[in-house]
Amino acid sequence: MWTTRTAILFACLLYLNMGTALVHANGDSSLDPVLLSVKSRDFPVVLEEVAKLDRRGRGSDLALVQLLDYYIGEGPQVLLEEAITRRGKRMLALLAKARQQGPNCAAAYQQQCLTADKNGNRLRSARVARLSNAIKAGVVLCSELDKCPRVDQSP
Repeated sequence: MWTTRTAILFACLLYLNMGTALVHANGDSSLDPVLLSVKSRDFPVVLEEVAKLDRRGRGSDLALVQLLDYYIGEGPQVLLEEAITRRGKRMLALLAKARQQGPNCAAAYQQQCLTADKNGNRLRSARVARLSNAIKAGVVLCSELDKCPRVDQSP
């Protein structure tokens, strides 16, 4: 039989696990630094956090696609689109899944979620389609077109 102490310990562990699942509903805690910066409207830091995610390589593919669910600012959005399209065809499956599922924003960041705007879902769908089309065409979307490399076409 459970003792009171064991029951309390179990309840605490369950609470901590549920809290973690709720905060990271989108499945990736690596988004937190980016989204906290967005929440505080510190867009130079948002740029740096998106760049950090980009530098992590394949391990951040999903996190980059999940950021499409949020408004992160125009400059960071350009950097995000470049990071996604530069990765090439390996991102197509993640983008297709994002298109099917729709926005999935963490509870703590609902104000930054694109669904907070009446046109948010349409905007997100257009971005996902544009990124998918660019990757299929072998184009990297970036602000400095003359410095944009071609995409790696291997999956």
